[in-house]
Amino acid sequence: MSIVDRNVPLKLALIASLSVSALCFAPRDVSAQQDAQLDEETTKKLLEMIGQAKALEKEGKHKDALELYKQAYDLSPQGALLYRMGRACERSGDMQCAIEYYDKFVAALPDNPKAVEVKSKVAELRASIPPRLKIVTEPSGANIYLDSAANAPIGSTPFDGEFQKGKVTILVKLDGYETYQQEYDFSGAEVEELKVSLKKLEESSGPTDVSKNEPKKKGSGKGLKLAGYVSTGLGVALLGGGGAFTVLSNQKVNEYNNYDRAGAASPQAGRIELAQLKEDADAHWRRSMIMYSAGGVLTAAGVAMIVLGSGGQEEAAEPTALRLDMGMTPGGAFMGVFKRF
Repeated sequence: MSIVDRNVPLKLALIASLSVSALCFAPRDVSAQQDAQLDEETTKKLLEMIGQAKALEKEGKHKDALELYKQAYDLSPQGALLYRMGRACERSGDMQCAIEYYDKFVAALPDNPKAVEVKSKVAELRASIPPRLKIVTEPSGANIYLDSAANAPIGSTPFDGEFQKGKVTILVKLDGYETYQQEYDFSGAEVEELKVSLKKLEESSGPTDVSKNEPKKKGSGKGLKLAGYVSTGLGVALLGGGGAFTVLSNQKVNEYNNYDRAGAASPQAGRIELAQLKEDADAHWRRSMIMYSAGGVLTAAGVAMIVLGSGGQEEAAEPTALRLDMGMTPGGAFMGVFKRF
């Protein structure tokens, strides 16, 4: 008569618990108590998965081993398995994945002797990983520039790239849309996501009718012509000032693009000088836009008054149709005067 050992399932569960805990050399793994409640079939399956995963690791198939460790963790959420999963990620080259599981291991077993070593490893991994930035735009296909749109684009959206640590300025540019700008201060290992809905550039204002169709009496346009000459003179002067500020802006842009970073007193001083050059270029550009706009309006109004004043010297002038077009573009301002005789 054979004797049946009724404690076999319990023994198998205990073996499974000890096997998982031993993966991290953690005899004080409190989660081991949970596995004592596993049934015999689940315990066998857990041991089989762990054994297969260890065999795959020896063969260098760390991603396949990671999947088996995940399945084993679903059966029994052992903290020791989190360490194994982090190590599989690290050996496969996925450092972000390794950091994630190592952090979970430390959170699950903060008193485990292995936790101190894992914390140190996580710090080393974070320091070795370059920061990443993902950019998605609506619409897509926008060019991505680093620090200045005068530089060559580093890619187009959707974009996913790595950057050096430190401060950078990202510009997103698409023809027909306003340029988007965002500054980042990367410290390493982070993954940033940027979603941008680009705004369309405002279309130029419609034709402005400044015509006068009423007959003019002889001599009534002399004062209007004089005002027109004054307005035109002021407008031309403002346009010239806008051109001067455009030249200054271009000079600052060239200085920025040709800046010798290696010749700076220090990396911090170099960044400060670059930031100042960029600020000066933007300020000159804004002043030029203001002068172009004001100069264009005054010049157009002056020309209109001169034309109308000339027509007023005739006693019964024919109706005069005068149309003024003006607007703004990314490259500057424009204006035009059209008259039908």
